[in-house]
Amino acid sequence: QRNEHILGWYHTHLFAATPNFGLSTVDVQLHVTTFRREWQVAALLNLNGDNRVLRFYRSDGDHMAEAPFWVARPAAAGEDTPGPAEPPAAVTEP
Repeated sequence: QRNEHILGWYHTHLFAATPNFGLSTVDVQLHVTTFRREWQVAALLNLNGDNRVLRFYRSDGDHMAEAPFWVARPAAAGEDTPGPAEPPAAVTEP
């Protein structure tokens, strides 16, 4: 048995991202009723021509808030899991 967990879900919007437009009310309802763990996220990828914007959101009660994200470094020889990576300077913890 593998110790795996569902991190969250993602989907795309086929238009430009704006600061005021993110997840729809249907998206939020799906997330808060299906992904109830505080660490589960929703990812939204906006596709517009050659532009790509990827945002992550986390549940904050009954609404969603943008979540910081970073990429873990690959597992080193002898390690079972990837190690932590330092978040970029622009990313802060919520």
